[in-house]
Amino acid sequence: MQRGPTGSYVRVSSAANEEAWAFIPSALPPQPPPDLKGARGRLHDQALLACGRLDAITALLPEPELFLYAYVRREAVVSSQIEGTR
Repeated sequence: MQRGPTGSYVRVSSAANEEAWAFIPSALPPQPPPDLKGARGRLHDQALLACGRLDAITALLPEPELFLYAYVRREAVVSSQIEGTR
């Protein structure tokens, strides 16, 4: 399946008259629509099932925000280590 570009770059100017390039994504849904047959469809179904399981587990947690915060914090620490910052 071949699609065209996912968007385009346009030149924009800020309030301070500084010019820059901005990426403007194409409108959704994409044309042609994604092909969800065969192996790709099975992977899509597995991903939806995993999201459903995660949603079900969060209903059992006393404070889902703390559960989510732990993963956001972990990702931030790993990202900082990769960048060499604190």
